[in-house]
Amino acid sequence: MSTDDQDLMKKYVRLIPQQTQDLLATGIMVLIIPLGLVLHLTYVLPTWYPVWSDEWVKRLIPIMFFAFNLYSNWILMMKVGPNGKNTILPNVVKLGFRYCHSCHTNAPPRAHHCPVCDVCVLRRDHHCSFGGICVGHFNQRYFVAAIINLFLMVSPLTWNAWDLLSTKFENGITLGRVWQIMLPHVACVLRFITFYQFLHVLIFAFTLTVWLFSVYLIAAQAFCIYNGQTRVEYLMEVHAYQLGFFENIRQALGTRWPLIAFSCFIPITVLFCYAAFVASEDPEGRDEKYTYKQLCMVDDKPTILDGFDCRYQVAVAKWQNSVNTTGWTFLEVETKENYCPQLQAYAAGYLEGLLSKTVLSYHLQNAQEGYCTNFTGYCNRLSEFLTTNQNWIKTTLEQTAPDDLYWGAVNRTYHQISGLIDAYEGREFKPRITYELHPILYLNLNGDFYDLEKKLNKTRDPAFDQTGGKCSGLVKLAPGNADLFISQVTMSGFQNMLRVLKLYKFGYDRKMYPGYATSFSSYPGLLYSSDDFALQTSGLAVIETTISVFNTSLFENTKPEGQLPTWIRAIVSNQLARNAREWCKIYSFYNSGTYNNQWAVLDYNKFTPNKPLPKYGLFYVLEQLPGKIVYSDLTWFIEKYSYFPSYNIPFFKEITEASGFIGQAQKLGDWFKWGASPRAKIFERDHVNVHDLDSLTALMRYNDYTHDEFSRCKCNPPYSAEAGISARGDLNPANGTYEFPGQGHVNHGALDYKGTNVKLMKKLQFVAQGGPTWGKVPSFKWSEFDFKDKVKHVGHPDEWKFNPLVHKWETEIYA
Repeated sequence: MSTDDQDLMKKYVRLIPQQTQDLLATGIMVLIIPLGLVLHLTYVLPTWYPVWSDEWVKRLIPIMFFAFNLYSNWILMMKVGPNGKNTILPNVVKLGFRYCHSCHTNAPPRAHHCPVCDVCVLRRDHHCSFGGICVGHFNQRYFVAAIINLFLMVSPLTWNAWDLLSTKFENGITLGRVWQIMLPHVACVLRFITFYQFLHVLIFAFTLTVWLFSVYLIAAQAFCIYNGQTRVEYLMEVHAYQLGFFENIRQALGTRWPLIAFSCFIPITVLFCYAAFVASEDPEGRDEKYTYKQLCMVDDKPTILDGFDCRYQVAVAKWQNSVNTTGWTFLEVETKENYCPQLQAYAAGYLEGLLSKTVLSYHLQNAQEGYCTNFTGYCNRLSEFLTTNQNWIKTTLEQTAPDDLYWGAVNRTYHQISGLIDAYEGREFKPRITYELHPILYLNLNGDFYDLEKKLNKTRDPAFDQTGGKCSGLVKLAPGNADLFISQVTMSGFQNMLRVLKLYKFGYDRKMYPGYATSFSSYPGLLYSSDDFALQTSGLAVIETTISVFNTSLFENTKPEGQLPTWIRAIVSNQLARNAREWCKIYSFYNSGTYNNQWAVLDYNKFTPNKPLPKYGLFYVLEQLPGKIVYSDLTWFIEKYSYFPSYNIPFFKEITEASGFIGQAQKLGDWFKWGASPRAKIFERDHVNVHDLDSLTALMRYNDYTHDEFSRCKCNPPYSAEAGISARGDLNPANGTYEFPGQGHVNHGALDYKGTNVKLMKKLQFVAQGGPTWGKVPSFKWSEFDFKDKVKHVGHPDEWKFNPLVHKWETEIYA
């Protein structure tokens, strides 16, 4: 190579670092940080916001803006170099210049030789291994801009990583947790923490390290610039160049130093953000952000408006349909205390009907359309029964004093469902009660229908038989009383997978209605959970699993007059009860003997983490049959066994005998015995593994039926997918042989999972996972389900494979 060629090459900065430490450090910039950024955007952030949802994109934009600016300034720092266009300083003899014996040239004042680059550097600050180049006169401004953008990019990442970590260690950073976080690999090997907790610790440790490093770099640069020094001059204790604060900045960063926060990559950032917004628009028209409707008084007339901020607001509702990305839709309704309760309730229902109309129409097609086909006689009997019941309720409401607390709550409930029906039908806003037998009323009666079908002699299709089990529930005390969990998995036909996570906050008198706000899992058009899983501002968490009534003679006690269906009694109890015992007492009024359940009521007011349990009042269980309700304080059971499982088999001996479970067990075996059924044995074996929300989710979604000994049966093949905490009847072969229909190939399985603990309960939040369980079993796909032509599923995604989420309510619950 000629001398001229060598000189030409020296005019360009080498962008590929030569030293080993430079290569490793640059590798962190090129590979590790981008990978960490991708991990954050695809794993950490989706914990709260689905990928490409509006909220996810809003948080993506600033992070990517700072990331682009970081890397553009990093590239410019290397490209420009500390000496500008010349890698090697020209050899100039001038007064004040000193001779460098390393590169054999005359170096100007403030220039220092870099032993790594092996050149003299103008106003050398330090050698940056992350770029394999020195930071000096011409490129310091880009270095400062890069570390500022690094700090701004990593700050929200660190906060999110900590927030995620805190959800995995719900009981706080105790002394027992500190060593697990400091030595996560050891804790993971010793099985004190799970692999996922280990991963979360690593994510937090990495982001925190980068954040602390960026803080150190910014502090070091700020200190030196403030004192008019480079890093080298600081170490040499040279103070000859202090020119005042602003002049020091201009010397270091140039005359246009305020612009260092921006870069030539801003146009690319804007284009990327635009692409992100385009990608976030769902092609099927699903909403990925809240849609708002409000009822306002305009010139003393109720008026429906878009938005959420009118002056005289009666009610506001927020709706989001993200079933294709999360498996859920979301609804929040809030009413204002300045208006009469009946107006509030009607407005709440009306706004819900407006916002959820499309999804509600899908659910009606899936769950109600064709219900009476080929069952004309049964439906005539059902219509007569319900008409009589509605007339009795109407008469009672008209004759009851307005200040009657119980019937006042019933009155408000009927106003709410009437508003929902009127909005769905496109009727004018007119607060009233309608007692019509509308399909939406039938949706709310879906649980009651399960027993009314028996009373009124409807023949069930074996393919839809649910004798195998309808729900799984668990109350679990964490080791050392550190936390308290309650969870539930609902099981039903797969046509019912259009789900809504709801929050109602009414402006009712909070002394009279301690459960003025409630959050729950539900369905379009339903005013209560029906799963059931509900959390109240009273501090009560309520779940249930259904009890079959095999002794059908009990239905003689189910009458159309003098009784209220379960859906109304559940709402009233949730609103009025102050404690678990009171909930059971209120629920016992007007027992209809329909939708007969085992209810578990947990009073979080009675629980203090890391303290002994109270002797009484923490936990009640209620079981209902036609003509009979039994409930008792089972706090002692939680104290003794640390858990209470619920799996569709009665706990109380009196209910077991009356319901016919003893005869059923004698005929079909342990499947119908409390403590001996497949789910009972799985709960007994695995509840000890539950110590946080992740392990709770894992247990409640558990189904490994081909390998688990407790899922085996006298069947061919010798196991049943119905024998899991989360059932999957679709996975049983259609040509298999089973002991009874509900154990085999049926349109039935777990539709979801919900679970909460002390921390989330305070915000009425819970972990929710939509769709049938997957992982140890394949995800559910309509295209692969042999009942797909028989079972309607309008509005469903084909594949139900969604991750757990914690939905953060916008509504200020306790304000």
